[in-house]
This record gives sequence, C-alpha cells and structure tokens, in this order.
Amino acid sequence: MIYNKEEIKNTFILQELDKLADKKYVPNARKIIASKKLIALNTNSKWWIRLLYLFLGIMALGFAYSFFDITIIDSLSKSYPVLFFIQGLITYGVLEFLVREKNYFNHGISDAFLLSSFAQVIFYVAYFFDYENILAILLISSVLSAVLAYRFVNILMAVVLFCSLFGFHFSAMLELGIIGKMLLPFSSILFAGILLYLLKQIKSTRDYYFYYESCISILESLSFAVLYLSGNYLVVRMASEALMNINIQAGKDISFAWFFNLFTIIVPVFYVYSGIKNKSKNLLYIGLAALLFAVYTIRTYHHVLPTEFALIIGGIFLFCLAYFSIKKLKNRAESYTYEPDNFETDLGFDEIETFATATDFGIVVQEDSNDFEFGGGKFGGGGAGSGF
Repeated sequence: MIYNKEEIKNTFILQELDKLADKKYVPNARKIIASKKLIALNTNSKWWIRLLYLFLGIMALGFAYSFFDITIIDSLSKSYPVLFFIQGLITYGVLEFLVREKNYFNHGISDAFLLSSFAQVIFYVAYFFDYENILAILLISSVLSAVLAYRFVNILMAVVLFCSLFGFHFSAMLELGIIGKMLLPFSSILFAGILLYLLKQIKSTRDYYFYYESCISILESLSFAVLYLSGNYLVVRMASEALMNINIQAGKDISFAWFFNLFTIIVPVFYVYSGIKNKSKNLLYIGLAALLFAVYTIRTYHHVLPTEFALIIGGIFLFCLAYFSIKKLKNRAESYTYEPDNFETDLGFDEIETFATATDFGIVVQEDSNDFEFGGGKFGGGGAGSGF
C-alpha cells in the first residue's frame, strides 16, 4: 500500500464526521476543527464528482498522448506499440507523483492516470503475444490489476481484477473443447464460490479489511451475481446454444435442466434471506434483482398463466406484501423498520464517540438552547429568580 494507513483512517473518519454533521448529530464546529487537526488524503467522497474528474482526466490524457503520438509516429513505423508501453510507464510515474506529493486518493484524476497506465501496458502485452495467447494476456492482466488494486486501494482496479480472473477461467474452459463447454456452468459456480470463501477469510482480518472494505464489497457483489447467473436456466440454455452451435427444439431440454430450474428459483430466495439476516444491503438488492430475473426466466420457458393474468396476480401479491410489511414495520424502534434511516455509517456511533472523546479538539459541545428562563416574571418562571 502506497498510502499512510493513519492518513487513510483519518480520511474515513472525516467522511463519517461529515455525514454526522449533515444529519445534525455533530456540530459543524467540531467537523471544521477535526479537518484542521487531522492529516487526511485528497479525495472525493461523492461518486459523481469523482466520475467527472475521471472523465476529464481521461480526456486530457487522450488529447496529450494523441498530440505526442502524431508528432513521432512516422519515426517509429511498425514499433508504435512500444510507444504505448513507454506512455504507460510515464503515466504511472505521474500517478506516483500525484499520490506522494498531492495525496490523491480515489480522487478521479488519480483514477484516470491509473486506468490509462494499466490499459496502455496491457495493450503492449497483447501486442507482444500477437493478440493470440488470450490466457497469458488475461493472467498478466489479473496479476497487474491485483497489484494496483492493493497498492492504491482502488475499487476500479478491483473490478478489472474480477473481470480478468473470470475471463481467464472462461477462456481456459473453452480451451478444453466440448467437455469444457459442458462443464462451464458448474466451474463458474465453483469459481464464484471459491472467491467468496477467500473474501470471507480476508474479512475476518479486521485490520486489513478496514482499508479494503470497498474493494472487497464490490468483489463480493460481482461474485454473488456471477454465482447466480452461472446457474440460471435461461443463461445456461442460451450459452449452450451459442457456444455449442446447437438449436434446442421445442419439447427438448438441456442436460441437468432440473438442477438449473431449482437453482434459478432457490438461490434468489436464499440471497434475500441471507441479506436480511446478515443485514447486507448489497446481497439483499442482488437477491431482489435475481428474483425478478428468475420470474422472467420462468415466464420465458414455462408458460403457466397468460401474461395479463400473471401480471395482475403478481401486482396484487406485491401490493399486499408491501402494504402489510409497512403496517408491520412502521413505528418500530428496533431491528428492521419502515422508517427512513436518518444516519448510515460504517464506523458506527461507538467508534465516532471514542474518537471524539480521545481527541482533544479544544471545544465543548454546546447544549441545545432553551428559551425557558427563571426570574423576571417571564412565562413559566413565576417571578422566581434563577439563584437559590
């Protein structure tokens, strides 16, 4: 990791204090003093600002390198891919400077330099292998993205890492021929399951998980999605027809159709149950999306009712479920509730309170003002003075 761990922790704390201040749980004065006391990194907590800086950074790099390439492309002739490798190294050097000197962390600009350097190096790697050895290219991409995700604690590199790993697995299975294509759904389920197990082991190391929580969270979400899609009946059937160049006629079915039909129905229910039980919003949302896709799959291949009747019955069921859920959860003070969540934080009140207590900001938290006064005959005072 290139960053100072204490500075990353301070950055996370300031982000949580900012949320607390927005919800009026912490005075703005404390947030301002904390930002002056703590040494934090230069980051953008709002995703749309980070995305805007990423877009602007990629455009700026594109214009700069396009101008540079046009001026010297004739002198390089057929060795122009080497230029991409050199540009990738230069971009990475600038990234190291921005991180070390400017303390850029998930800023958007740093993301643009990181993605640009990675893409140019991988392009040269593909050229080196004549764009043919896909397994070698994906393996190098996996290793490089893993190193960059670890070094810069970057969620975008975590996504690239997952895509590279799954692409390597997918290509390796296709290399096995017809046997690999037949086993692809089961191997993909196994791939996602192993990755989820490894991520669970990483999460057990609390100190390590604290800094890479966002990266691990996106890897988990992608793994859960791939796990379900790998066993979904519609996906398996369409993939079988595309990869094996076959056309499954009406009245016929794929191998192990019973397993994939059960998998299509059971897994979304398990996701929703686990999401509620473990209070995991990501898993809950993935489970609900998988449940909708399961309904679509069943409606595509198993016509139980006409479409209009199915929609009416489904709408009535969802309306009743939503109505009684709201009635049941409304005004609950514990566990799950229908009321809006006024505060959402990963650190929690206890850690924020511990931090606020342990850190001497030099201020005293002001109590809420009270118009009730004693003395002077003001309403409620009865003419009594405030002293004994």
